[in-house]
Amino acid sequence: MVDIDFFKKVNDSHGHATGDQVLQQVAGVLLSLTRERDVVCRYGGEEFCVLLPDCELHDAVTVAQKFRQGVEMCKPLGILVTASFGVSALNLGPKEPSELLEQADKALYTAKHRGRNCVVQWDGLGLSGESATAEKDMAAAPAPSSTEQESSEMPIQFLEVTAFVSALARRDVELVEHSYRVADLCVAMAQGIMSHKACYILEVAALLHDLGKLTLPDHILKKTVAAYPEEWKIVREQESAGAKIVMAAFGSAELTQLIRTYRAWYQGNPNDPSLPKGEDIPISARILSIAEAFTSMTSPRPYRAIMTCEEALEELNRCSPTQFDPVLVKRFANNLLSSNPKSSSVLLINANPALGTDALSDTPATVSC
Repeated sequence: MVDIDFFKKVNDSHGHATGDQVLQQVAGVLLSLTRERDVVCRYGGEEFCVLLPDCELHDAVTVAQKFRQGVEMCKPLGILVTASFGVSALNLGPKEPSELLEQADKALYTAKHRGRNCVVQWDGLGLSGESATAEKDMAAAPAPSSTEQESSEMPIQFLEVTAFVSALARRDVELVEHSYRVADLCVAMAQGIMSHKACYILEVAALLHDLGKLTLPDHILKKTVAAYPEEWKIVREQESAGAKIVMAAFGSAELTQLIRTYRAWYQGNPNDPSLPKGEDIPISARILSIAEAFTSMTSPRPYRAIMTCEEALEELNRCSPTQFDPVLVKRFANNLLSSNPKSSSVLLINANPALGTDALSDTPATVSC
């Protein structure tokens, strides 16, 4: 994992256009120092992820040092730029890709706290004072429940998710496009406050939150006027069925809980008092609720006018804290506005279901407002 040091200062001092050129030149340095079979990815913002197949940990650390020296020497547009690096490898015991990424990210975090412009490898035992403290906290924490253990033992398989997404696309392409946009927003909002594994589970939940509509009758799914109360009851029943399908398919209690609770209201859902409220709602479900509502409001519907970005944000604020977590609504709005503060129109990724696995990549979508 690679992160450009103090990149915000570059944008603030030289402008976003210069910042974009710096990103391109740093990417060029990384690409120039890799083998043909290596993979260099923009991970989001000023972060990059480099995959080094058939490479031992000590060799990867050596490569990362070459990257670090190359970035420091390149001076894009005459600007001194440095980067920090976190390295992990399969022989350190990650059970799934998200765990490998999280190890490298924790090493990167330690590199930042050691003064930046350095390389730190994950050793699984605590990389710094901060890591050691975290290890002690984890040791003192209660043992995970049987449900949590079962969830961790059954990683959510990438290909199984794409199979369900393809089935949804055959049923209704617009439904899947909606889910892709919701997933993009969720990932962009969750980065920095949730682990990579939690972000991945949230993204899968966003892609599959409408899975129950596979069995929804056409006269309701494709209705061109607002649904009647009795029809909404059927929709909610199908959402519950979707959660059961997810549990049967993936065996993940965490993923199932997100799909079951994203309709919960922050101060209690009057239509379903059994749902949790406030901080008892999982943070991922609160994020999904906001992203789903925003996407619905800013998407065309035959029975109501489309809202602008500003109108949708105003509606989210109006419904906080009754329906939405006000702190997360503020974060959501800041994420949108900070992407392009000079623009007033929302620009969302127009995801194409035919692209298949793109929505499951770890690179967040660019969302500007």
